[in-house]
Amino acid sequence: MNCDPSLTRYICFPKFLDDEKIQKARFFGIINPIVRKHSEGYELDFRFQDESGITELSVILGTTNINRVEDDFSHLRTGEILSKATAMIKEERYWESHNLLEELWKRNTGAKKKLIHDIIGIIVSQVKVQMDQWDVGKRVYERSYSQLNLTQGDAIMRLLPQNFAYPLKFSLETLDPILE
Repeated sequence: MNCDPSLTRYICFPKFLDDEKIQKARFFGIINPIVRKHSEGYELDFRFQDESGITELSVILGTTNINRVEDDFSHLRTGEILSKATAMIKEERYWESHNLLEELWKRNTGAKKKLIHDIIGIIVSQVKVQMDQWDVGKRVYERSYSQLNLTQGDAIMRLLPQNFAYPLKFSLETLDPILE
């Protein structure tokens, strides 16, 4: 479903989420909900028209932590992006980490751009698992891992397991000197 991109995007992390809750939230006004499953709960990404209704929406979803999604990272330095992305990876917030890294991808060219592309692929593999697409996630991981293995040194490869797994939790901050 396409929706108005000018609507504010939100994200929340309820412990429990089912079709009934999503339908109630739709009735209440959320648009284009995307559900991702974490190890300890769910991630609900959506657009919403009426910020004044956030309190009521939090009751429906069973979470008090509904946050606006920031989409502009152009003001952040490379190290800040890598640090934020690492924190999100540790919390299984892979989609947001992917969005952050796209900013670095846009800024770079050549080998640096390729490195970021392959790291994004590793993160996308985790998003695919969260959306119950294990086979796709495994293929994306294996392709990205193989590319990294061909082009990068041992330091980067030590960050990642050779075999596909979920959840992956690794630090991107070691890439700071390479990408600066």
